Parts: sequence; structure tokens; C-alpha cells
Amino acid sequence: MFILHPPERQHLHSPKGFYHFAEYSSKTITKPPALVGGFFVPLFSGWIKISKFNIYRKVMDTNEHYLSTMFLVTDKNIKYPVSFAIITAHNPMDQLQSKEENRKRNIQLLHYLEKLGVRTLPVVGCSPDLTHREDSFIVSVSLNTALSVGRKFDQRAVYWVQNENLYLVYCEKETKVMVAEFSSRILP
Repeated sequence: MFILHPPERQHLHSPKGFYHFAEYSSKTITKPPALVGGFFVPLFSGWIKISKFNIYRKVMDTNEHYLSTMFLVTDKNIKYPVSFAIITAHNPMDQLQSKEENRKRNIQLLHYLEKLGVRTLPVVGCSPDLTHREDSFIVSVSLNTALSVGRKFDQRAVYWVQNENLYLVYCEKETKVMVAEFSSRILP
């Protein structure tokens, strides 16, 4: 699995604001191994080898707004599952659609999720200033199912929450980007 993480500090070879392509090492090591073509940063009991820079630059250039998404929920006191997805059918592959078309697409998504026997909770993904909003659903499904549904409805990515961590996961490449703690993205 490949994960993109925001840099804690600017790296010499990384343009400002871009995320790094990271490979997780499952080996428990106490100091970084010899470096060839990248750098290492500590992570829990291992190290992340940052081996390639800006490999997903085009994706990140066109979708930086995904990383600042906030959420409007109907019940702020709800107890969320340990893991769940947030999926929409709005604006397939980032192509803006009319409100009516987006509404129709989300109704189709809701019917599809109901056929799968999945319980849904409405949520609105929005820009921090609330100028852009997309009706979405919180669904308790596996990440693989969420990605499959996202692909079926022509979505570039879905959000995945696991243990309170909010990730953006690109449907085609299955690249996972750590965004923030989910609770920090719920608007009051």
C-alpha cells in the first residue's frame, strides 16, 4: 500500500505544498538504513522511505481542494463506526454537473447502496467557506467496497475514516492520503 503524507517540514527537493510518495517499511529498525534516491523519516516503530517526489503531482495539482474538505453532519453526537467511507455521486471525475443532475446521481447511489444492504447516513462535504457543497453518504463498508462504489459512480476518490483518521483514497490507483482527524473536519 502506498500512502501520501503531508511533509512535516519542507524537504530540499520538494516544491512547497506538495505531498511525498512514501513506501512503508514493515521492518522494525532503530536507525534509517543507507539512503539511495530518497530520505527516511521515523514513523512509530519503523521508518518511511520517501523515495520519489511528486509522482502524483498532476493528481494533487487538480484536487488540492479535496484536502481541505469539511463535513456538515445531521447529528453531531452520533457514534461513528471504527471505520467507514464517505461517498458521493456528485460531479463525476471532477466535471461539474447541474444541481438536478447531481441530485439524480445521488439518488441512484442511494438506491445502489440500499441494494447492497448498506445503512447510510447523510453528510455534506463542503469547502471551508461553504461555497461548494456535495451531498454524500457515510457508509459502513470495507475500503475495497467503497472504492468499487466510487469507481461505479465515476468518482476520482472517496474518503475513508479509520480510527478517527480521515484519508482521501483515489479510486483508480488506490493511493491513500492522510488528511486529518475526522472530528476536526466536522463543522460546528
